[in-house]
Amino acid sequence: MALAPVSAQTCRERAESLVSKMTLEEKASLVSGQVDGFHTAAIPRLGIPSIRMADGPQGVRNKTRSTFYPCGISLASTWNPDLAREMGRGLALDARARGIGIMLGPGVNIYRSALCGRNFEYYGEDPVLASAIACGYIEGMQQNGVIATIKHFAANNQEYRRHATNSVVDERTLRELYFPVFKDAVQKAGVGAVMTSYNPLNGIHSAENRWLITDVLRKEWGFDGIVMSDWTSTYTTLGCMESGLDLEMPKGYWLNYKMIRELLDRGIVHERQLDEKCVHILSTLIRFGLLDRPAVDSALPLDNEECRRIAYATALEGPVLLKNAGALPLDRAALKRVAVIGPNADRIPFGGGSGQFHKGLDISNRMGTPILAPAQGAVTMAARDGAYGNSVEINHGGGIVTKYGHMQRWVVQPGQWVKRGEIIGYIGMTGRTTGPHLHYEVRLNGVPVNPMRYILE
Repeated sequence: MALAPVSAQTCRERAESLVSKMTLEEKASLVSGQVDGFHTAAIPRLGIPSIRMADGPQGVRNKTRSTFYPCGISLASTWNPDLAREMGRGLALDARARGIGIMLGPGVNIYRSALCGRNFEYYGEDPVLASAIACGYIEGMQQNGVIATIKHFAANNQEYRRHATNSVVDERTLRELYFPVFKDAVQKAGVGAVMTSYNPLNGIHSAENRWLITDVLRKEWGFDGIVMSDWTSTYTTLGCMESGLDLEMPKGYWLNYKMIRELLDRGIVHERQLDEKCVHILSTLIRFGLLDRPAVDSALPLDNEECRRIAYATALEGPVLLKNAGALPLDRAALKRVAVIGPNADRIPFGGGSGQFHKGLDISNRMGTPILAPAQGAVTMAARDGAYGNSVEINHGGGIVTKYGHMQRWVVQPGQWVKRGEIIGYIGMTGRTTGPHLHYEVRLNGVPVNPMRYILE
């Protein structure tokens, strides 16, 4: 489904009309995440629905399974913008079948360090190649009715201490290396949303950096879409109000009615600043038809053969042969066995949402599936544990402790001795999660280790 073009002026006029009818509380709700941290606010009396977001970048992270696509660096290795466009289209089809209006990708930060934890989802060190791939991806997605979000703006070079690590970059380097892919995404691909990065840029956090968001992104490049923060990357109400940021995610820690009201009453900010944020959000949703069609496209299958074809075609073009020492092509007649070696030899690796070191293994399954203890041990914790949700920890002795997160419920108690194979709880989606799965973590003397070595078979 290709979108029918709607003029920017028409979108803005309709958005301004809606904003003029909103209360201050409604405006404050619209500029912050709602519900589970992956929705915008609904204002039913004005016909404004809640819009669902989903992470990527290798598929739609949601409550159901979706097509698994190759990672960003594999896509870039194809050197094929047309294939990137097809991948964007496939992701849009998967998203619309699941009621997703905004996809939180693509990630496009330029490689500046081999140690960056999100290099797998970015498009390499060449801004020209990254721009071509990103624009194809964005066009394919947005032409099929889903808003793309280019991220992380700007200079996200590492994940370690990413909230505090300052990226000190001179303006020439920013404009020659870091900015081109974002600029092209805005001016060539018409991207609908931009997500700021966690890191400060030259001493100012990106979500509160007026030069970055207002002076460069909006005034220089003409961007009129949604600027959203990365999750929990905001620090002050005033900074968010004045920078040009439109949407604080995952919720209104700083952009909430109480704090905005206080600044308004003190005359520090003006309501028109809040109005402009709401206009950016609503005009973008209008542009992509998200106020005028059902969230879920029931005509699209959840298991889409077309999307699988796209994923397969992308996977075929991505691998790069660095050296052939006479091993290829393989001789089918002489070949009896092939050894596939490494931690991902017998499982599908995936990631997205955060390249911070993930301390465990995420195992997807149906809600309520029993979770079995892989070895005997003493239960040391059975409780709600922040982002882990309902969790259990078992001390197996010898310095080995296992942890089980996001449970629907647990059926053991602290101090209880459990045997190998005994049910300790059931798979759920409590805590910070977008779908039912088990977070399985193993620590040896307090240090996380590969959990694949500690799975009950």
